Amino acid sequence: MSYQRRHEAIRQILDRGPVESQESLQAGLAEFGIKASQATLSRDLRELGIVKGAMGYILDSSFMDSSSLGSRLEDALQREVFQISEAHAMVVLRTRPGAAQAVGAAFDADLPTGIVASLAGDDTIFLAIEPSETVSGVAERMRELAGLVENEPAK
Repeated sequence: MSYQRRHEAIRQILDRGPVESQESLQAGLAEFGIKASQATLSRDLRELGIVKGAMGYILDSSFMDSSSLGSRLEDALQREVFQISEAHAMVVLRTRPGAAQAVGAAFDADLPTGIVASLAGDDTIFLAIEPSETVSGVAERMRELAGLVENEPAK
């Protein structure tokens, strides 16, 4: 079984719409006569740049288009991020539940200037800031990209 055939089958399955779990994706692959272990499927999803969001696994064709990296991050920030805060040497982004992994993948595809790394959980992303940058400067750039002018948490 070639990985290209498996990758193409995964794309075809996800072209139909979101898939809620790896088990469901394995069942879809079985319809193509393809059997894949959970470890193989996880590796395939990582190689294809597919992450699980709030709706499940979604094929975003723009993910693989390197010409849209900046706009993809901006789009993800505007769609999913509702709060950006500063915390010591990090910027903290809050997302809808389940959306942080997708936004984190957009960061990882092309880290913006001033950011060393990102770490995404379920609804929170931590951005580690380069020593030569100010946390407030990076936070402000992220707020601009996300379209968040005022970012005071509700009291």
